[in-house]
Amino acid sequence: MRETPPVARRGRWPFVSGALSARVVPREGVKNVSVTSAPTSTPDGKAVIRSGGYGNADLFRSSDGAFVEKDFTRKPFAVRHAFGRWMVAREFSALRTLAGTGFVPGNVSRPSPLVLRMAFVPGPTLRAIELAREYPEARTEKPFCDYPEDIKRCDTLAARFFPALFEAVRAFHACGVVHLDLHNARNILRTLSDRPCVLDWQSSLSTRSLPSPVRRFLENIDLAGVCKLQERICPGTLSADWLAFLNRQRKIRRLWPLRGYMFSKKKTK
Repeated sequence: MRETPPVARRGRWPFVSGALSARVVPREGVKNVSVTSAPTSTPDGKAVIRSGGYGNADLFRSSDGAFVEKDFTRKPFAVRHAFGRWMVAREFSALRTLAGTGFVPGNVSRPSPLVLRMAFVPGPTLRAIELAREYPEARTEKPFCDYPEDIKRCDTLAARFFPALFEAVRAFHACGVVHLDLHNARNILRTLSDRPCVLDWQSSLSTRSLPSPVRRFLENIDLAGVCKLQERICPGTLSADWLAFLNRQRKIRRLWPLRGYMFSKKKTK
């Protein structure tokens, strides 16, 4: 694995050819940054996209390039059996339920209780598109530079992509599933056909057995997450109705005592 350059700090960085992430984030103002990291390979020919932390899955791309695998088999015993099995089963269930929507990776399978396999979907994450705007030199990196120009641009997202993303979220809710992490731009992929593909369903919940008020509350979290993304990536393009909805959700959010991710210093807004 490539060493972290001395000008960079450790952190999360989007893997622009799919959904996954590499590990180097440049400090503000640092030039000649890279949006990808050269993957290493396993003895059986799989490309290592990311070696997960203590509680995160390792991410691989199959030797033929057609699939991505989330794998907990190399994690400590407690993580594998108290956490990994549950996370794999949770995401597998969500992806199977949503397979007919066309907005999630297809060909989902579970080769073992600790491994989730799904089709590889080419295209940049919204976070990769954001960072390419901040660091134009990163646009020359492969595979980002090989994508169609309109797929790499932020200013083309508002016209078609975000309306399709709202449609996707409505489809998920109609199937009785909420994602609950849609404000994270790393979880939204822009496919080469300019359609959204939503990733990382480990935090998802089934809402079929929940009371209507609870279900609406959770669904509004998803919708507010998409509103936040559009407002941040394409400022000034959110409709008046959606902006009013987002402001209402922010007022409700202030009443919630928890902030940010568990065990993380970073706080969400």
